Amino acid sequence: MRTIYLIRHGEPDTTIHDDVRRPLTPAGEQQALDLVPLFQNVTLDAVYASPFTRARTTVAPLASAHDLAVQLDMRLQERQLPGWLKNFSAYAKQQWQDLDYTQPGGESIHAVQQRYLSFFNGLPEAGTFAIGSHGMAMSSIVEYVNAGQGAAYFDTIQGHYGVVLQLIMAAGQPPRITPWPTR
Repeated sequence: MRTIYLIRHGEPDTTIHDDVRRPLTPAGEQQALDLVPLFQNVTLDAVYASPFTRARTTVAPLASAHDLAVQLDMRLQERQLPGWLKNFSAYAKQQWQDLDYTQPGGESIHAVQQRYLSFFNGLPEAGTFAIGSHGMAMSSIVEYVNAGQGAAYFDTIQGHYGVVLQLIMAAGQPPRITPWPTR
């Protein structure tokens, strides 16, 4: 059984429009530190992250606390946007209405889903993994596991950073996804 913890990056500094290099705000840095005690009783086999600064930086304290290195993988990056969008909400809404929709230079939600599933399927069949991720990417996995619920999940995490989803993938069973930790 694979247990995967998808961790949305901490609060980003949106004054930086370079999607790859956008850092965390001081609040985002604290959110990264706040993850460490949540995982104190979890044995992690590996920590992975999107190569985007905000995702990598978010899981760095967690990896350090478990004496692990953060391993970067391009398949974990956020959805490629067609550029800086002044009306991001309208674009996102259109993408949730048509999971294959994108504008030139962008990437569809289905494409993000397929990248992430390719990564997950390459992990060992048994193990526990933490992944520094992004809101839309996590929502695409919610959509994969629970068709029709990805957009609602995306809406609920707007303005919320450092949130965690637990994904269980067991051979011969449908994947399960839940917010974590459960309260």
